[in-house]
Amino acid sequence: MNSDKPYPRSDLRYWREKVCKTKSSKGTYSPDFSVQIAFRGKRVRFPLQTPNRDAAAKRAQKIYLSLQANGWEATLAEFKPESFAAPRSATVGEYIEEASAVADIGARTFQDYATSFRKIVGDITGNRPASRHVPVMKQWRENVDQIHLEQIDAQKVHRWKLDYVKRAGNDPVKQRSAKITANSFMRKSKALFGRKIRPYISKELILPEPLPLAGVSLFPRTSMRYVSRIDVKELIGKAGSCLGGPKGEDESVSEFELRLEVYKAFLLALFAGLRRKEIDTLLWRQVDFDSGTISIEATPYHVPKTEQSMGVLEIDPEIVDLLRGFRARAKGEFVIESATAPQLGSSYSHYRAMLVFQRLTAWLRENGLDDQKPLHALRKEAGSIVCQNSGLFAASRFLRHADIHITAQHYVDKRERVTVGLGSLLATNVDRQSLKSNSDGAKSA
Repeated sequence: MNSDKPYPRSDLRYWREKVCKTKSSKGTYSPDFSVQIAFRGKRVRFPLQTPNRDAAAKRAQKIYLSLQANGWEATLAEFKPESFAAPRSATVGEYIEEASAVADIGARTFQDYATSFRKIVGDITGNRPASRHVPVMKQWRENVDQIHLEQIDAQKVHRWKLDYVKRAGNDPVKQRSAKITANSFMRKSKALFGRKIRPYISKELILPEPLPLAGVSLFPRTSMRYVSRIDVKELIGKAGSCLGGPKGEDESVSEFELRLEVYKAFLLALFAGLRRKEIDTLLWRQVDFDSGTISIEATPYHVPKTEQSMGVLEIDPEIVDLLRGFRARAKGEFVIESATAPQLGSSYSHYRAMLVFQRLTAWLRENGLDDQKPLHALRKEAGSIVCQNSGLFAASRFLRHADIHITAQHYVDKRERVTVGLGSLLATNVDRQSLKSNSDGAKSA
């Protein structure tokens, strides 16, 4: 019994009616059947490579079922390979542009991710900037952004991380530093494709499988424990006389005023444990002279990275008195004076008091603080002192860490001298006297 109801497209009988032999411009028909299939807004004609209608219908049905299961790319590759060219994956620039639109993270954090990934891609593909000048860096970025993601795979990244450490030479200290830096680049690059970004990338953007850096392991974690190399009492004394002292006879007014700003930055880093950006954007209204506190909060010029980064810090009365004196002669709303205006919404680390930080960094190095980031070392030193005096939890609150494990792993320096305490049992008084006599005899000889 015949029915006028149309067959579904999954039915072989549907395709038996759809296959046909095409007619050329000369009026001749092709010997084999073909079929035109429309699917998800796209229409393609497939050659079926047979003059038999039933065989052609079976192949057309198979093509349609493949489209349903696998989509256009896989189906074209299998059933029409002569006209199929596998589309290339998105470029670095295309992915970063798309990711920036959907990433639910801070602009500076995202910029760190993107810069780290560009660094790795640039090194792998031989695109290294010749200098840090703006035009050179702009051209470098444009070159790297044209690289397709499929060109970066786990094997290449693994070789990159090994080469990165090799470039540090044979110095174990430099090698250790290189491993930490390489891990930082890789960790941030992985985050660019992580759960906060990747699930929200448009399906139209073609990404390689596996993704760049997938399966790449980091170097084993090295200890980040802070080891104090500061005689803090001596450093405070030098800072008071060298940075906070009265104007010198041969010192210009501008140099004297800059020196005092450097001293302010020193005090805020060591006595309040503030980060560079917090010092740079600190407003006088955040300093409460009556309660002796500094409030780290969101302002028009700075939003702390996390909620835990906000807080109220208690400072010593002596620091309150010094800041009160500086406040009396302040010319603006910022604690650190600078002729450079703040850049609101900047996606990179812009500091209005950069000259102050440069001068302080140079002074700290001149006075024995041999650290990669001398200014941040003052914050670490402050955290270690708080930990020694008041314990790990107090240090974590003072440093405003999101997790107490960060405090324990990165910032706290255990200073107490700890020994087994059994040294007195090694030798009797007679033995020690004998050893002393032998030592004196050796010196005489």
